[in-house]
Amino acid sequence: MGVDQSIETTTWTPGDFLYPSDDEDNQHFALMILNLEITNLKLFETLYKNSKLVICADGGANRLYDAYTTEEDRFSYAPTCIAGDLDSLRPDVQSYYSTLGVEILKVADQDSTDFGKCLSWISEQAKDFPPILTLPEDDGVVERGGEVNISGMQPEITVLALGGFGGRVDHSFHSINTLYTTANTHTIYLISSENVTFLLPVGNNTIYTPHKVFGPTCGILPVGHRSVMTTSGLEWDLHEQESKFGGLVSTSNHLKSEVIRVRLEHAPAVFTLELRQQETRAV
Repeated sequence: MGVDQSIETTTWTPGDFLYPSDDEDNQHFALMILNLEITNLKLFETLYKNSKLVICADGGANRLYDAYTTEEDRFSYAPTCIAGDLDSLRPDVQSYYSTLGVEILKVADQDSTDFGKCLSWISEQAKDFPPILTLPEDDGVVERGGEVNISGMQPEITVLALGGFGGRVDHSFHSINTLYTTANTHTIYLISSENVTFLLPVGNNTIYTPHKVFGPTCGILPVGHRSVMTTSGLEWDLHEQESKFGGLVSTSNHLKSEVIRVRLEHAPAVFTLELRQQETRAV
């Protein structure tokens, strides 16, 4: 049985932010740097150049500062903002970025994490972005001399969370939990030097996975609740298969096609893609 295409499909193109781009008008990404060592500078610099906003979550600023050894590089890859309760931010790093005019935002709220504080800042900044304008579908309205109504909507800001995995296990689980708690408000990709991970909603999902960027390994993880999965394009496809922790979980599956289709019933699931290893920039 194939994936049912009778209902609306969510389309995912995670390769969009992994290709170098000089088109600033299409940079609807916000890069969040979490408190984990930056080990792949080539990946980081591509994400940075493709992002309209760059924010460090507290100690993430230390990681960014330490990733470079020259003032030229540190200046070139400075963040827009550093936000959090700032209990991990080193004084020398705070002083350096303050001198560059980087916004230092201390939020003392202990009911939210630094990840959440950064998401709030990103949402506030996005309100000031110019709307995406769309013309009506009926092109004949201009020829008839009628009034043209141009509608506009705020562009969606996709969040690229660098350092969402690795280090402490509880931090990794917190990142996964954030995918679930923000499913209706943000599109978030968790990025490490090895993987890109995101949350597939219930229903039909189409994921574009160019093999020059992704693979071969992938996984579909039903975190928290059982899900029923039907897939196409994988080495080991699932056909209305119940998946849950304590039962079957599709880990270490392989990409067979560059277009993967996943239908989920009952509950969303985490989808993770392996990044093909490319040359890491030497520092």
